[in-house]
Amino acid sequence: MTEIEFPSSHLYPGAVGRLASGAEAIAASGQKVALSFADGSRAAGRLSGDRLKVEGYQTVAGTEIEAKAWRVTLEDGALRITDRL
Repeated sequence: MTEIEFPSSHLYPGAVGRLASGAEAIAASGQKVALSFADGSRAAGRLSGDRLKVEGYQTVAGTEIEAKAWRVTLEDGALRITDRL
């Protein structure tokens, strides 16, 4: 499973995540991914082409983040959030 580390507690257009592990499999259709955030929270997701679907999760501060879908680009070992779908 690919792990993606983000330097914030949530995703937004312009956020860039570092592909921490499993990057060699990132192009697989429907690839499961694990997202980790700067505050220590984690979320499960699925990457398919230029779309990332993220399951709902709770930040360490207790904020509930609902499930969302994002358009993304992959470049130089990083995943950039471009738009919310």
